[in-house]
Amino acid sequence: MIKEFIKCSVCGSETPNGPFGTIGDTWFCSVECFGILENEKDVQAANETQVGGNHYKDQTIQPWDYIISNKLGFLEGNIVKYVSRWRNKGGVEDLKKAEHYLKKLIETEEKC
Repeated sequence: MIKEFIKCSVCGSETPNGPFGTIGDTWFCSVECFGILENEKDVQAANETQVGGNHYKDQTIQPWDYIISNKLGFLEGNIVKYVSRWRNKGGVEDLKKAEHYLKKLIETEEKC
């Protein structure tokens, strides 16, 4: 019997006699890789939709992706959020919100 090796679309490992499972054209070798694939789909789906407007839709980097990637805290994250959207949503009011969070961040850091 000739074994056919299929490359996992998630981790790249080759599995004999076909994949553990498939979704469309995507092959995965294990339950773990399927879980990773599903999590990636969930993240992509969240970035493809927006609740309450479209003020982040055309941005190259979604503010929450930037916040998560840089491990920013709550106060820093809100500063990024409001500064990123002020032109497309709340105008100067969003800049004032960012300023408010910045003042709180400064207060907090000065107490340390």
